[in-house]
Amino acid sequence: MNFSIADAQRILAELGLGGWLLYDFQGQNPTARQAIGIGALHLTRRWFYFIPVEGQPTLLVHHIERAQFPALPGQQHVFSSKEEMGETLAALLRGRTAVAMEYFPMGSIPYLSRVDAGTVELVRSFGPEVRSSHELVTQLLCTWNDEQYDTHRRAAEALSDIRETTFAWVGEQLRAGVRLNEMDVQNKLLEGFAAHALVTDHPPIAATRAHAGDPHYAPNPAQAFELQPNSVLLIDLWAKFDQVDAAYGDLTYMAWIGPEPAPPRIDAAFRAVLGGRDAALNLIRSRFESGQPVQGWEADRAARDFIAAAGFGQAFTHRTGHNLGFASAHGDGPHLDDLETHDERTLTPRVGFTIEPGAYLPDEDFGIRSEINVYMDPVRGPIVNGEIQTDWMVIEPLP
Repeated sequence: MNFSIADAQRILAELGLGGWLLYDFQGQNPTARQAIGIGALHLTRRWFYFIPVEGQPTLLVHHIERAQFPALPGQQHVFSSKEEMGETLAALLRGRTAVAMEYFPMGSIPYLSRVDAGTVELVRSFGPEVRSSHELVTQLLCTWNDEQYDTHRRAAEALSDIRETTFAWVGEQLRAGVRLNEMDVQNKLLEGFAAHALVTDHPPIAATRAHAGDPHYAPNPAQAFELQPNSVLLIDLWAKFDQVDAAYGDLTYMAWIGPEPAPPRIDAAFRAVLGGRDAALNLIRSRFESGQPVQGWEADRAARDFIAAAGFGQAFTHRTGHNLGFASAHGDGPHLDDLETHDERTLTPRVGFTIEPGAYLPDEDFGIRSEINVYMDPVRGPIVNGEIQTDWMVIEPLP
């Protein structure tokens, strides 16, 4: 288990819920698998783990897979037929007014809409209302203890160092007359990961010119652009230390490859993105200082409104930030989003997240993104880890 039953039951009582019904079938609910600590365990049948607001939990598992589960608090009920499963589930839920599952009405937060509609209907047929488990997930699975926060801080610092080393290397190579493309830069970043003992779920992004205008561009040998004078270079790098409970760092930096200064249009987009990033951070800080909560959509709106006022609103085509996780850079906690979703989850103490607005204009041969990492310290408020970019990182390509 990745949390205590007592903590889960305390939160259930505060929310007025009769229990938390964790459910998975063939990996469709990674949140539930993370909660009970079964990771990538190969399972082919449905299972439920019910944590009541009072009393001991119950694992409901198919007969052929009972031995594969780790020891979990509470009792175990085994089924083979659908009738046995339904009867036991009905008994567990009897008298419960409402239970939490990984569900959001209308799929409004798809990151936690993990349970299929048919299973939600099945649970409702036994009497309870099904509500979202997002408060439980955020407080129990997405908050960091001191050791986990330290892994994130050190990862973010290492990523900042790798950025500095990589941009310096690019300049040295270009001044020496070496021709570089995006794959070369990506490989240099990966060398930095290895040197700092970092691992990642996906290689980092290195993008120049129009490729920087594609937020999820992934360098590949067939399409990699060569670095050219008077163009942008974007690197987005995310990684963690190689331990299960280590938290990711995830940072994005912009460089301008000279020798001429960035033209006014590109520089204006860069300043707009940095200003939007800082507007979101300032809102979060001011709310903390006044003792007021801030929801993810509000921070997104602060960044988005600033960028729109600067004339680049239509070029900002994704959410402002995401929760930072353990299994990947994208966790299950609150996101900064009022575009793709309307995320009303609160940025609670001890969660980590990114602030990463952008402006993407591939038809004008550039794109801009700036990404910082923020940790909501319960005493000091939002703490930024990794270097905050405040101006162009200029690469001089000529000797």
